[in-house]
Amino acid sequence: MKPPFTNTTNKYPVYAIKNMPKPQYIKEQPFFTVITSIYFTLFYINSLITFVTNVVAEKEKKIKEVMRMMGMFDTAFWLSWMILYFIAFSLFNLIVCIILFAIGFFKSASLAILFYVLIQLFSVTTILFGMLFSTFFRKSKAAGAACGSFYTVSTLLYLVVFLPRQYGTSIPVAVQWLLSLAFPCAFSIAIDQALYTQTIYGTVFPAETVFKSIRPDTMSVFDCLIMLVVDGVLYFLLAIYLENVLPGEYGVAKPPWFFLMPSYWLDKKKRRGSTARNPLVDNQDIELEVGENSEPITDDFKDKLALRIKSLCKKFKNQDKVEYNAIDNLNLNVYSGQITAILGHNGAGKTTLFNVLTGLVEPNDGEVSFFNYDIFLPEELIRVREMTGVCPQHDVLYDLLNPVEHLELYARLKGLKSKEIAAKIEDLLVKVDLVDSKKTHAKNLSGGQKRKLSIVCLQILFLLLITNYY
Repeated sequence: MKPPFTNTTNKYPVYAIKNMPKPQYIKEQPFFTVITSIYFTLFYINSLITFVTNVVAEKEKKIKEVMRMMGMFDTAFWLSWMILYFIAFSLFNLIVCIILFAIGFFKSASLAILFYVLIQLFSVTTILFGMLFSTFFRKSKAAGAACGSFYTVSTLLYLVVFLPRQYGTSIPVAVQWLLSLAFPCAFSIAIDQALYTQTIYGTVFPAETVFKSIRPDTMSVFDCLIMLVVDGVLYFLLAIYLENVLPGEYGVAKPPWFFLMPSYWLDKKKRRGSTARNPLVDNQDIELEVGENSEPITDDFKDKLALRIKSLCKKFKNQDKVEYNAIDNLNLNVYSGQITAILGHNGAGKTTLFNVLTGLVEPNDGEVSFFNYDIFLPEELIRVREMTGVCPQHDVLYDLLNPVEHLELYARLKGLKSKEIAAKIEDLLVKVDLVDSKKTHAKNLSGGQKRKLSIVCLQILFLLLITNYY
């Protein structure tokens, strides 16, 4: 018997059969299941818009700057917002994970836990992105609308990764890493990979699937986690930088290289050290100028100079872009133990002067010192604000805080001890006849009551000065 597929006598062709080469079979997900990645990302759009709107609203209403003038540090401002939203996000994320696991969306507890870690990290990055985005805007409504649009577009970048797969191709992994600088895209890729892992392995999947991409030519879940961390750090650093360089309508801008200056990193009080003069005593070496428009100073006040303004100028532009002087070469000395009033007609520059003195507005020229501290140096302005207070001509109040809570907030900012606060607050409320409204939200107070509350908030400073210096 002759071997198969051989032909020694007849000239017949030799035949053989084998499978044609083809790519390995990959179980693909339905289109709707993959788009779920985008749905999860869009869950957070309303929370992000609310965060950005509220932060910019405090800037728009001058609340942020007034709090700075009362002694609040930027760290406290941002931490308060971040902690509030982190707690809210954490509770929301936990509820979502429990519900999805209960209805069988996640087939294993391991995947549910992985999902919770993923959305927790995404939530932190979302907060940091909102912090960055808020630095570009002065109006809360514009900030909210722009943030929602930008977030939606960033989320749709995931389609650049997803759609090519529907046509049997894929974009390079390097491009996916680049797209992941937009954190919604990184989050969507991670969700896609997690759901695809569940599709392939079911309820039990090896731990290495987190670190290794199951789908060819795609970032792994761990890669996406790394990018979310990178994005968060990047957003945070940019927010800190832009917050100092672009303070907005109110506040003094620092130079772009401020982070290279020793004064930014060193302890301001220690840095002044022994070379600094006593800000409350040493004014004897300041030369006082007396001109034809100046009132002569008696010997009793020559060693009590508190505020010195020299050649101060501030310019603005009108609607026709014509420049004019709101403050024109102002020279003024203010002394301790006196009450000084600034009088002038509308448009004389009174409000602009106080905005400059409190650090709300940066002048074009001139010098201002308060007890020998230069208020135009950011590191010394902090010390000046610890010793001063301001009651703006408009009411800067928190709508959802009552008078007692306002006074407690400012008292703690100014360093009053807890034991002293309650008694002092009750006494102040009695003096301004706000006892009956002490538990009423500020938004429900009358115009006169709001003005009383604004004035009594400033009196917290005087209580501190009396406690510390007398």
